[in-house]
Amino acid sequence: RRVRPRHVAALRQRGLDLVVPMVGPGRHVGFTLFKGRVAVACIGFRHVWGAVCSGWVLTSALVSECPKLLHKLTLRGLEWMERRRGVKRVEARVLCSFDAAQKWAERLGFVWEGFEPWAGPNCENFFRYGRLAL
Repeated sequence: RRVRPRHVAALRQRGLDLVVPMVGPGRHVGFTLFKGRVAVACIGFRHVWGAVCSGWVLTSALVSECPKLLHKLTLRGLEWMERRRGVKRVEARVLCSFDAAQKWAERLGFVWEGFEPWAGPNCENFFRYGRLAL
């Protein structure tokens, strides 16, 4: 579903704003959830090749105030990429030490695929997750 004016109005009643920029010719998509002038979360999808993209999420401490909303918006973003952009696979890396993010990825429909040692910028270990459009 699209984000319609009534959805934006419902967000604003909660003190939240949603900004949905599209970068490039439909190949990179992202959105930012704001509370006032502070970013709550940024979520995006980067085209890798063919029908494959990589998903990413950056959150602030404010995300604890609206975890269900973040989940719903992320799920809608995934479904939109699959339906409108023809994405068949979304890949994601999750820090091995971040249990909550691993559980969230699984609730979003991602499946654990493997271990990536020293994959982070500071040699952090990551798990690789994948989600297939069915």
